[in-house]
Amino acid sequence: MTERLLLLYLTNVVVLSTAVALFEIVLEKEKGWASGLDGRVWGRKFRFGGAVGWLFEKPYVTLYHLAMFGAVLPGIFFGEYALLLRRGSGLPTGGAWQPFVFFGSLWVAVCVVEDFLWFAMNWHYPRSLSDLFAGEIWWHTRWVRIGTMRLPRFYVWATLLAVVLLGAGMLGNPVQ
Repeated sequence: MTERLLLLYLTNVVVLSTAVALFEIVLEKEKGWASGLDGRVWGRKFRFGGAVGWLFEKPYVTLYHLAMFGAVLPGIFFGEYALLLRRGSGLPTGGAWQPFVFFGSLWVAVCVVEDFLWFAMNWHYPRSLSDLFAGEIWWHTRWVRIGTMRLPRFYVWATLLAVVLLGAGMLGNPVQ
């Protein structure tokens, strides 16, 4: 069971992160964080303070981001959950809460990997990866230094959160 869950997890991370990153590259071109989108519709900005602002570590979120990461991705995960539940296989089996923790981990992982892939694959912004590693991306507001490069602090804490949630989401699933 564990191998199947990990395969499901990794497949989702790779496929969904790549698809969303490519979609965003086509949509945004070199203007990241939806800054080039129409501010009256998809580019409409929402500023959050307090815990939400601290959590996102961004100056704002847009309607596009709320729709993609708050509705589309969760909708895909819910569809997978319903499909797997109907088939009676492939879900964490330790407790009723575990699939939600598993898919929560998946959501966090896709957010991090998709963001990195936007920089790694963006043909409209050839210097994007070097600018990222130099800490010169305006929409990432907090950075950590790792050797000679800088990474958004979000990458570090969100990756750790994804790993912890994945571990909790897979408790009670014996290795087969």
